[in-house]
Order: sequence, then C-alpha cells, then structure tokens
Amino acid sequence: MSLILEYLSVGGLRPDLAGFDAWTREADHFQEPVEQDGQKIWWYRNPFTNVYFSVSHRHVDPVNEEMWAPSGLEALVNHMRPEYFVREAAPFLSALARDFGLVPRDADTGQILSMDPDPDEIVAMWGEGNRMVREEAVDQGKKIHIVPKETNDRWWEYSRRRPRLEETLRKEDPEIEVPEIHFLHSRPLDRILTAFSWKDHGATVFPPSDIVVIDRTEKHMLGLRKERKLSYVSYDALMRQAVGAMKSVEIDGMVYRVLSKDNAWRAAERLPAIPQNEDLDAFQNVHSTRVADDAS
Repeated sequence: MSLILEYLSVGGLRPDLAGFDAWTREADHFQEPVEQDGQKIWWYRNPFTNVYFSVSHRHVDPVNEEMWAPSGLEALVNHMRPEYFVREAAPFLSALARDFGLVPRDADTGQILSMDPDPDEIVAMWGEGNRMVREEAVDQGKKIHIVPKETNDRWWEYSRRRPRLEETLRKEDPEIEVPEIHFLHSRPLDRILTAFSWKDHGATVFPPSDIVVIDRTEKHMLGLRKERKLSYVSYDALMRQAVGAMKSVEIDGMVYRVLSKDNAWRAAERLPAIPQNEDLDAFQNVHSTRVADDAS
C-alpha cells in the first residue's frame, strides 16, 4: 500500500550515503537516521502538515553486468493518504535523483523515470497506484473518509503556511491565535467537516472551514468558579455577521481573514444573531492523514 521508488545507480554501486545524510540535514523536517531491520532509514515528518515519508538504504551487492541496477536506496510514500502527501514529498524525491546521479524506478510496475524527473511525474505515479489501492479497499468494504480534493488542498496550503503566518501576525499581537484546522466526522450527516476553535472571543485568524467551535470560559460566583462552554456555528453564517470587523492579510500569496484584539468584541456581539448548537458529541475527530481525496 505504498509507492516504493528504487534508486538505480551505474552497476548498482553504493550511493554517497555520507553526502545524502548531509543533504537531509540541510532540508526541513528530516529526522536523525535510525537503524532498523538491517537498513538505515531517514524519516521526513512535517509537524504542521502531518506529511511523512521515508528514504532507506540496505546493502546490496553491485551488479556489474547491468548498466543500471538497484543501489540499495529506496523511498516510500504511503497510499490511502491525501494527494498533498506526494506533492510535498515529490520535490525531495526528484532532487535526490538529480543531486546524486540516480535513476528512480517504481518497484511495483518497473516504470523508470529520468535522472532529473519532474516532480509531477512522481505525483502521477503515486496517483495511479493509489487509485488501485482505494478501489481494492472499497471492494473489501473498508470505511474510507473522503472529502473533495479542494478541501484537502486548502487545508494543506493553510497548514504549511501556519508557522510563517503566526510569526508575521505575532509581531503585532503576541497573543493572536493562528488555529489548527481539524477534520470532524459528523455522525448524523455521515460526512467529514472542517472546523477550528475560536477561544474566548479573542484575536484570531479565521481560515475557511465548515464550522467554528466557540470555546468560552464563563465565570460564576464573583469569578471564583470558571466553567468551559462549547458550542459551534456555521462558518459562513459567522462570516456574514462578523466580516466587517475583520481585516485581510496577505502572506506568501495567500489572503487570510484576521480578527484583531481591538475588534474581537465587534464579532462577539454578533454571535446571538447566529444559530448555535452544543451537540459536539455528534462529531468524532479524524486525523488529517486519514482523510482521502475524492479524485485520487
């Protein structure tokens, strides 16, 4: 259930592992290599997008009679994941071939790419295998959480920019929230919705989603007792009421709606005009890696 890219070298000669290790240390989100089952594994894990993939090396004997043969270096990207998994991985996997003079080959189909493959070719290769895996899973009656590809892409584009967005906005307001968007499975609707939390009516970014969870701490008995109260509202309904209190901020070519601390009260006072629901038990959190696209 994975795309496995074998990297071929001339005669299967061992690649420059020391050079590759140094290469991973200069790239974002690669972890220290680990030894496991007779192989060395370099994991890429992005804590903001939850994307992960691995590159591993296992010793193989050179095959001198062949022009191109396995070098022992392989990359693995799981199927049954959002397409942005491979879109984030592909530039690294392409650069690996180009920078170290290797040729990638699909271990399942035998399809060979060039020494300088276009990342889109790797994306297409993963997509073909992913469709087959999904069809097999559906035939076996497995439950798959699916959303429109545009939803996953929007989540990825926002999530991977969150650190830069937070860094920029907190120069002006150190307490502003740049919320994480979650995927929730609605049991009554039997579908996945996106949601983020607006805490205590404070300053926050309002990324596009389906619903907004209103997370408030209410004080009782002269402020001696605090009670957390949760409800949720439609994102579209909230935006219609509160958009006038927000400003637009552009970061890396993307425009975001931002509610400043000075205007937070203006948005909060519009909440009574919006239908709210407190039945959060109707939702179950679904990890982003488990939400597949409808087009892949």
